[in-house]
Amino acid sequence: MVTVEPGPSGSRFRLLEPMRQFAAVHLREQGRMDLVAEQHARWCLREVTRVGELLTGLGEIEGVARLRELWPNLRAAVAWACSAGDRRLADALVRPVATELTLRGQQEIGDWAERILDMLPPDEDALRAFWLLWAAERYTQNGNPAGYDGLVDRGGRPDRPLSHYARAYVGGDGHALSRWLPAAVATCAARASRTWPRSSK
Repeated sequence: MVTVEPGPSGSRFRLLEPMRQFAAVHLREQGRMDLVAEQHARWCLREVTRVGELLTGLGEIEGVARLRELWPNLRAAVAWACSAGDRRLADALVRPVATELTLRGQQEIGDWAERILDMLPPDEDALRAFWLLWAAERYTQNGNPAGYDGLVDRGGRPDRPLSHYARAYVGGDGHALSRWLPAAVATCAARASRTWPRSSK
């Protein structure tokens, strides 16, 4: 019923697909799908936090390997957090590896950024500016600055260094990029040193 697969962080156990489907049916019948999904997301949060620590230290190679191993679970956890409207959990799941996802060409970062943005209330300017920066990557790669303007207009235009930098990045404005880069980097460094609450719908 269970298979064992080796991985960079040790052996992992997987249910055979028929057993997984059988268990999922019973969980749905008992109304426990959300409970199990939340527990899985909490586990994933602990794992991705550790991966983020490895990626920013001497264990970068191990962090890359662990992120590859964690990836299917991370996708499921972020999808559940977004569907549950838990913006803080979704933010905490993606934030530790946002830079690595972009470096590895994982296109989900753009979709996740926009889904988190859609959950944010108008007064969360700091979070909005942060995720607008990551959403900018998608519109830059697609050559669609007008689409990015529409995204910004939909949720408001926070007057923050990260937001100004993102708009300059998408628009290819080198002068504005130079102007806003130091403040944007300082903002990211300051926010990286904080401890974020794990859940607040």
